[in-house]
Amino acid sequence: MNWKSFYILFGLLSGFIPSINEAKDFESKYKSFVETHKKIDTAENLDETLKLELAKTCKKISVDYKDFLKWLLEQKVFTYDEKVLRRYLEPKRKKVSKISNKKNAKNVSKSKNLQNILDFIKANITHLESLEITYQVPKEVIASIYSHETRLGTFKLPHVLLDVLLSELIFMDEVAAMNEVINVKRIKRLKRLARYSLIYLYKYWDKDKIIYSSWAGACGPMQFMPFNFHYLKDGNGDNKIDPTNELDSIAGAYNFLKVKGWTEELSRTFELGVTNNKMHKVILRYNSSEEYASGILQTALRLQKLHGK
Repeated sequence: MNWKSFYILFGLLSGFIPSINEAKDFESKYKSFVETHKKIDTAENLDETLKLELAKTCKKISVDYKDFLKWLLEQKVFTYDEKVLRRYLEPKRKKVSKISNKKNAKNVSKSKNLQNILDFIKANITHLESLEITYQVPKEVIASIYSHETRLGTFKLPHVLLDVLLSELIFMDEVAAMNEVINVKRIKRLKRLARYSLIYLYKYWDKDKIIYSSWAGACGPMQFMPFNFHYLKDGNGDNKIDPTNELDSIAGAYNFLKVKGWTEELSRTFELGVTNNKMHKVILRYNSSEEYASGILQTALRLQKLHGK
């Protein structure tokens, strides 16, 4: 038996790698579940435990729970979004995510995409350099993130954020039980972040606008998760924070990286054409994928060299 075969066998026996049968069993159970969950009555599915957890979360971020609950119940019916829990809880999720991030990083670094990013930088150079001075974060890093996230705002976000968050919050435990290999801590974390996201959605709610997101709930051009909306900034000077606005989203990304540890010293190092572990760790706060962080910095360095020509 070679080392690869041994690794796979060990992973299957220890539960680190889902078996084919486990994956098929989850898919079968989830397919039946989805068939009976289409339009969901919000009030009927908000149990007292969830209400109590939402009340506690509201208190932590100084939101009036009664007003929040009134708003939530006004969203009488939502459409169950089958992708969010499938992708969070399917047995092969970690492997799929790793492959996807690696592929995305490779695609962004292609010459055609690099040229598109350079064109974006040149067209917005005054605004980007102003933010660069304010936050001490290189514009190439921000532009790299923008391209990785939504192809500079051209990627259409197909999911309704409210549907994603309510699907996740209300049915997380039920769907998680379909997967034999459950990481309890991860489930608790996902539910906690979904609660914060729903409450922040309420804080930034515009009744005249539907906020669209990725399957995971990331919104706007720079793909902010709702629980991070408080990092957004008024980038267009209209005295409002709009998660879907390009300038607010970009200014928010500058602010986020600065708050999470990007310093003037790191920018000086980057200007020398060098990346380091500290930069990598800051990018990981934006997206926890190692492949993602490496791809962002590699693309940013290439942009810096090309932009300087």
